[in-house]
Amino acid sequence: MQLSLLSNDCYPNKTCPAVYDTDTDDLLVQGRQVTDPAALAALEVPEHETVALVPRSVVYEAARRLGWLP
Repeated sequence: MQLSLLSNDCYPNKTCPAVYDTDTDDLLVQGRQVTDPAALAALEVPEHETVALVPRSVVYEAARRLGWLP
């Protein structure tokens, strides 16, 4: 899978929340792991999936770079 950084919260350090474009129809999101049992139960996350917390600003910038926003 080819990755292209769209946005992160502490460029160029790649250990921070980030959104990457891929050579598939998917985006890759890197963020803090959600471990709150109530939040996970409310989301009904299956065993083969996970969720991450990512700053809104990172998601917004990724959407802008993809041309989804002005």
